[in-house]
Amino acid sequence: KVGVPLFLLLLVIFYFVLRFLSPPELISIPGGEKFLRAEAAKLGKMSRGEKNVLFVFSCMVGMFIAPSLVSLALGTQHSAAVWLRQALSIWTVPPVVMLLLFALPNDLPKREFTLTWKDAVEHSPWNVMLLLVGAVAMTEALGQFGFADFVTGNLTGIGITRWNLPFVAAFAQTALPEMASGT
Repeated sequence: KVGVPLFLLLLVIFYFVLRFLSPPELISIPGGEKFLRAEAAKLGKMSRGEKNVLFVFSCMVGMFIAPSLVSLALGTQHSAAVWLRQALSIWTVPPVVMLLLFALPNDLPKREFTLTWKDAVEHSPWNVMLLLVGAVAMTEALGQFGFADFVTGNLTGIGITRWNLPFVAAFAQTALPEMASGT
């Protein structure tokens, strides 16, 4: 109720500030369109694998935003909204995406698929994935053990409201790592 209207208002304001206080130096780049068309021609048509990845990416985006859109349209307590939030959790969508990537064929007679196990093992940033999954799991555990409620209760008790919380969080995000790095 606050963020989206504020975002739209600031987007318009920032556009006019940038457009009139810092106008672009170049209106067009000579030969730019010709260069981009030549580069696009070099790429050629999308391969079957690229189309598969685009399809899987579209499915992933749809699965991540569907619960929010249904909740917005039907209300958060509607049975479809509740079911979608449970069925398409952050723990469900990534395995479905991986399954689709492993299952969609590039070339069926040759038994080539969009993603092979060898490619997944050699080219995936496993350290980043484990870090992210660990962070999400820790957040989930802290929520289930009541830590989030504990922190909320303590923040409310010291006078931090929803209006000044973003400023407190921004300060904590920048100041606390600086203080902690010296210890």
